[in-house]
Amino acid sequence: MSGKKKLEKRSPILRLGIQDRIALVQILPRKGTRLTLQVAGDIRKKSVITLEEQKRIKYKEQPIPGTNDFEIVWDAREERVLEIQLSALEVDLLKRSIEVLDQAEEVWPDLVPLYDKIKAL
Repeated sequence: MSGKKKLEKRSPILRLGIQDRIALVQILPRKGTRLTLQVAGDIRKKSVITLEEQKRIKYKEQPIPGTNDFEIVWDAREERVLEIQLSALEVDLLKRSIEVLDQAEEVWPDLVPLYDKIKAL
C-alpha cells in the first residue's frame, strides 16, 4: 500500500447573513419536478430564520406606506452568519437558479452578494 491517503471531497459550505437568507428564499424555484421542489425545500429548511433568531435580531416586516409591499428590518449588530452544508444537488439547483435570473436580466442589487457566493461554490 502506498503512503497516499484518499482525499475525501467535502460538501461545499455557504455562509449566509440575514440579507442572503432572505434573498435565497426568493430565488428558489416554486415549481418544477418533484426532485427540484424537494431540493429547494431542503435548502429552505437549512436557511430558515428561526423564531429565536427573529427575537434576537429584532426582525420585523413593516408595510411600506402607499404600497402593498413591505420591508424587512433587523438589528444587524445581533446578526450571526449561518453556515450551511450543501449537497451536489443543492449546489446545482442554486447555480441554475442564479443563471436563470442572470440570463433574464432580473438580478437585483440585494442579490449580488449571494449571487457571488453561489457562483464561487
